[in-house]
This record gives sequence, C-alpha cells and structure tokens, in this order.
Amino acid sequence: MKRKGKRNIVSDDGSDIRVSYQSLHKATDGFSETNLLGAGSFDTTIAIKVFNLQRRGASKSFMAECEVLKNIRHRNLVRIVTVCSGVDYQGNDFKALIYEFVVNGSLSLNFRQRLNIVIHVASALDYIHNLCETPIVHCDLKPSNGTSSSSIGIKGTVGYAPPEYGMGNEISTQGDMYSYGILVLEMFTGRRPTDESFIGGLNLQKFVNNVLSEQQSTIREVLDPILFTELSLLRNSEEDVVSIFKIGVACSSDSPQERPSISEVLTKLNKLLA
Repeated sequence: MKRKGKRNIVSDDGSDIRVSYQSLHKATDGFSETNLLGAGSFDTTIAIKVFNLQRRGASKSFMAECEVLKNIRHRNLVRIVTVCSGVDYQGNDFKALIYEFVVNGSLSLNFRQRLNIVIHVASALDYIHNLCETPIVHCDLKPSNGTSSSSIGIKGTVGYAPPEYGMGNEISTQGDMYSYGILVLEMFTGRRPTDESFIGGLNLQKFVNNVLSEQQSTIREVLDPILFTELSLLRNSEEDVVSIFKIGVACSSDSPQERPSISEVLTKLNKLLA
C-alpha cells in the first residue's frame, strides 16, 4: 500500500518536525540533480542529500551518517537541519539529509582568503579526526564540499581519493589527509587534479613537487596567476606560498605513512598567520 501525506522528521535538537514528502519534492523540482536546493517548509535555504537506496549499503550508510551528525558541532562544518525517512510517490523507501545551504564562494580569492579557507577546513578535520568521542573519517573531501560533513561509506571522488582506496584499502584519516593535500594544491595553483594537462603519469601533486625540487624553477610556474600581482606587493609572501605547497605535497603523498596528521598541518598553517 502506498503511503502519502506527511512524514516524521527529526530535527538536530531532537524535536519532531512534520514535513511532507510533497513539500520536499516540490522544493527541489522533483529532487532534480541540477536543483537539490529549496526553501520548502523551512526558514532557511537548504541543501538536500537524497540517498540512492538501490545502491548496496545505502540504508546502513544513512543510519550511520545520522548517528555521526547528531553528535558533531563545529563552526566549520555545515549544520544539518533535519533528516527525512519515508516513502515516495511510488511506494519506495525514501531517505534524505537536509543541510543548511552555504553559498559557494568566488574562486577569485586573494592569498589571505585562501589561507583562511584551508585553515578552516583543517580545523574541521582536526575536530572530526581527533576531538570527537569516536574519530570520524570524512571520505570525500574536495573544494565543492570542503566544509561539509562526512559522507560515510563513500570512498571519495576521482582526483581527490587517495590511491590506496583504489586498491580496496579501508577508509582512514590518512585518506582524508590525501584529499586535503589535493584541496590545498588546487586552492593555490588554480588547477583541478583532473586537469587535462596532466598526462603520462603526471598529476597535481607531482606537478607541484617537481617545481619545488628543481633549483632553477620558480614557484610562479605553479602558482595561480590571479595571485601574481598580489604576491609581488607582499613581503615574504613567496616563502609562505612555498610552505603551503610543501604542506599540500606532503599531505598528498602516495604513501599513507608519509602523510602528516591534520594537527601537525594546522600548527604549521597557523604560524603563517602570525
């Protein structure tokens, strides 16, 4: 029997909210992949993550993520507004997480803004890796969700996922560090890890590391051109960029054992603000 009408929603403060599946369906244009946003019945713009329950382990992933998200609070993690578990118009199970929507920032950021972003992301990672009662692995860290909460059970995105995940290794905080390193390098080079120029075994990490290793090379060969003018006006700025690139390269090492912890990285980055 197909069930319609309102579904039980549990808010992040533990109280029940009554929201219909119909309102979520309308707010997201039928949960369109190009428009998973809407105001719905809430007072704030939201982002809705709909689980594909046809995928193996999706229901378990939903429950695990709910359990994690109800216990974490950090200024640099996107706030979860509520969850939805019910039945769609076809009588199929429906599960979704509803987040507070954070508008994407401009990529035309200056050096200080980029530094602040990577520090904020590092702070959030330090929180879930080291300060939660049970360590949490993000699993899918990348610029498009740099400050979001974890996606339990998903082993990352091409270009950001560590090589060991491709060999079937278990998810780990070291895997998050690889993704973080790629994020840092992308932020300051302006190049994605999937850039078409990376051929013949070259990748973003090797691209930057090659320049750092060659005495005749200059850091401007890999630096985002948007930062050129600004850095020429800032004292010691080039040394800071070299430090940041070294952090990104170390974090994205192929060997998990060679990657620093997020606590070590956060200490180094905070020194750059002094």
